[in-house]
Amino acid sequence: MPSCWLGISIASGKAHSLFFMPTNGHHNFARKMTLHRLALSCLLVAIFSTAAHADTWIYDFSGTNSALGGNGLSVAFQYSTQGPITTNTSLLSSQLISCTNCLVSSLVPAVVFQPSNVFGSSVQFNDLGNVANEYMFPLLAFSNPGTYISTSPFNSGTLTVQVVPEPSSIILFLSGLGIVSGIARRKLG
Repeated sequence: MPSCWLGISIASGKAHSLFFMPTNGHHNFARKMTLHRLALSCLLVAIFSTAAHADTWIYDFSGTNSALGGNGLSVAFQYSTQGPITTNTSLLSSQLISCTNCLVSSLVPAVVFQPSNVFGSSVQFNDLGNVANEYMFPLLAFSNPGTYISTSPFNSGTLTVQVVPEPSSIILFLSGLGIVSGIARRKLG
């Protein structure tokens, strides 16, 4: 955060010295162009710094244990985290936002995310009967927003991956934009 403000004040300082230099009658045009460049630079910095903040990743899943030997039970869960799932992640039912027909245990995970194995990205689900279900999705599905389908020979299921920006990132972006607009109005006025 301090480096962003330092960059803006340095840019404002340079722009200030350029704004008030005599330019043979083209003083206002040069001042407006420099302010537009300054505003655009600050806007780009704000956009890229907003992307660097932690966003909430939401994983919605629903499926059926329909593979050979399955019990036909419908299962579902929702999980959220502050970043994409990039490593093997085991979750107890108590760590999920919601879970339908999942195994409730303090020792055995209800859901296991495996971002990369031989076939792609997999979700392993332990249901009420402690029957393990495997759902296979494309490689890197856990780190790319979208809707993915698991089909035969694995269990059928749907995984939706969403990214929700952190509210403070949006507020930071809008407040920075307001400050830049205020500086530009004051310099132009």
